[in-house]
Amino acid sequence: MYLSGTLKDQAINFYKERMTSFGADYFDYKDMTIMNDGSITSLPFESNDIESRLSRKQEFYITKGIKRTKNLAESKNYNSSLLRKELEALFNAPRTYAFALFECLYKLIQNARNNYDLENKLRDFQIFRMYVDTVENISQVELDILIELFLAGVSYLPDDVRVRTEEKFKIDENDYLNGETREIISLGKFIAPKRVPGIARTLQDRNEMTKYVVPIYFAIRNDVQARNFLNACKTVQCDNPSYVINQAKACGVPENLRQLVLNRR
Repeated sequence: MYLSGTLKDQAINFYKERMTSFGADYFDYKDMTIMNDGSITSLPFESNDIESRLSRKQEFYITKGIKRTKNLAESKNYNSSLLRKELEALFNAPRTYAFALFECLYKLIQNARNNYDLENKLRDFQIFRMYVDTVENISQVELDILIELFLAGVSYLPDDVRVRTEEKFKIDENDYLNGETREIISLGKFIAPKRVPGIARTLQDRNEMTKYVVPIYFAIRNDVQARNFLNACKTVQCDNPSYVINQAKACGVPENLRQLVLNRR
């Protein structure tokens, strides 16, 4: 199954602190893998299957979202065959992006000044939806940036996405970065996008802070706890895994995240 939009954000925020390992485009929790394209796979746990529960939740919210979107349009005295067509298209769209675009459409209707403005926005949205459908192997990071650009009313072609990505994360993708560093940066963009810009310089320095500290920093759910851990590790050279683990323990970081340090030695 696939998640996008705020449902994807909620799932990542809930599971990332339980992470046991990660790669350039995924992180694992026990027998479950969450990929950066929004796919979630898990081994079946009889009636308590995580994947099935998340899928049912998503379908419930999509159905509910259609009703909310129609009600919002009606409250603005707006009724259009184009709106009905787009809602139907999203209901049948790949779940890689369907929910995120539902939320995007809702924002368009919310912000429309009048019916004429909304009709134009819907036509633009139709073009955007069809464009998103042509993007192969789209990641959730790329999808989020595409939606940002579209809602801002600017071009969202590949070069625009690249420029916006560099601006958003403060990292020049053309910089020479080793594979391990790229892997950590990719993880950060996926599970903690708001934290990446603040340590972008550190990430590109390819130091021990990046190797041992940053993956834990990205995975800690609580912002205050994450900042305290990062600050504690800035006080000395973080080339000692034992020191990093002790600081993590002192900050209340779960054991599975502390084990990430040992896995990267």
